[in-house]
Amino acid sequence: MRTLRLAPVPGDAYFRRVFFEEDPGAPVESATVTLHLAGGTAQSEHIRHGRGTPGRPMSDAELDGKVRELATYGAPFVDADGLIAAVRGIEGEADPTRLMRLTVPA
Repeated sequence: MRTLRLAPVPGDAYFRRVFFEEDPGAPVESATVTLHLAGGTAQSEHIRHGRGTPGRPMSDAELDGKVRELATYGAPFVDADGLIAAVRGIEGEADPTRLMRLTVPA
């Protein structure tokens, strides 16, 4: 995979120049990104299996990191480490509703 660095653009100018287009024939776990450059050329990169899909699963450490990041962003009241431990121990949990209670404010 190549990394392309873009020149800084002030403010929200990036967002005015970014377009998303869905290809109904493409698998949901894949993506193609094309940069159309000012000189008229284009650079494309195709990802067949996105991270976290069955073809490219995340490790336990990556999943834990994602849960922590998402909880920090969208649900800071959630004890992410407690939630992770509860999910990992769900098979032995006598009260499965405890897991749900970990996801709502006290």
